[in-house]
Amino acid sequence: MERDIMAEIAAKVTVRGKVQGVGYRAYVQEKAAGAHVRGWVRNAEDGSVEALLAGEALDIEKVVQEMRGGPSGAQVEDVQSAPASTDEARGCKDLVVRQ
Repeated sequence: MERDIMAEIAAKVTVRGKVQGVGYRAYVQEKAAGAHVRGWVRNAEDGSVEALLAGEALDIEKVVQEMRGGPSGAQVEDVQSAPASTDEARGCKDLVVRQ
């Protein structure tokens, strides 16, 4: 059965734990590319990592699930996800790492 064109949604994800300085943003970028999810990921001043993910709901869910594990060296303590506006991902053709 072919999938109908799904409406794009977006989610703002915050990840806490040892997630900076361990390749976490590159890990998220890789997982998002494989799931056809676009948006951005960045380190936050409080030591967390923030991401804006845009795409189909199941694809975003897949990336968020991968974010719960993270790369080797990361120690993910908490992942929070909330609905966001797809306008925040405007202009992003894939997932970009922001400073």
